[in-house]
Amino acid sequence: SSQYTAEMDEWCQDFAGQIRELHTDAYDTWKDPQAPVRLLKLITTIPADKLEHCKLDMPYTHFDRTFGLVPSLPLFAGHGSTLRSLYLAHVPFLPANEFPALELLVMYEMHHVAPRNDTQPWTLDDLTRFLRGCPRLEELYICRIYIQRRVAHTLPDPRPRTVQLPRLRYLALDVYKEPSILLAICDITSRLQIPPTCHQYFTPIRLQGADSIEALLSRVVKEQPITSMRLDFTERNLLQLASNSGTISMFPSLAKRDGDT
Repeated sequence: SSQYTAEMDEWCQDFAGQIRELHTDAYDTWKDPQAPVRLLKLITTIPADKLEHCKLDMPYTHFDRTFGLVPSLPLFAGHGSTLRSLYLAHVPFLPANEFPALELLVMYEMHHVAPRNDTQPWTLDDLTRFLRGCPRLEELYICRIYIQRRVAHTLPDPRPRTVQLPRLRYLALDVYKEPSILLAICDITSRLQIPPTCHQYFTPIRLQGADSIEALLSRVVKEQPITSMRLDFTERNLLQLASNSGTISMFPSLAKRDGDT
């Protein structure tokens, strides 16, 4: 069925306590205006006592109509102690939950909605607070999210703005359409305290304006002793730096200069 009917919702509610995997993919074309309301009620109220894997891919308009513009929203009745992987796509909020067992987090095209009245979209401060509730995180993928629109609220937050992720093994940042690649990378990496063994990926790198490959390297390499370098300009542009433990991979897309062939 293309509609989330009341009968389907009742059936899901009956089995909510047994669900180990929850995948929701929805479009903004439902004819029944109550269908998205029922689905949102499901994901915010089911107890999720056994839930281990969850994917939420829903247009932000569903949430905006039901909850308004909020930076964070409790899911699964505030629970989620068994959740190990979470994929968020297009939703405009961050979970207000703590996920102590979470190992994998994917954030994809989470829309930035302009502030209005007294409401605000989530910022990097909100992201930092959310990640503090995920101490076992091993993989973090931030894809097609406009980082520099999420730097700060109007008023400064007195709480610390960094988070320790001692188990992080993979960090991937897609700096798609950022006006300054360097600032976007700095905005994210300056908030994360990660082990030197973490493999970092930055793509696509389109340097322009004040950005330069030298400034980028000096920012991401930091104090790590680099022991090897890989340059691959065959089928893809790859710059990879490796230390004795971790790697930093970038995929630069350098604009041609006048006279280049």
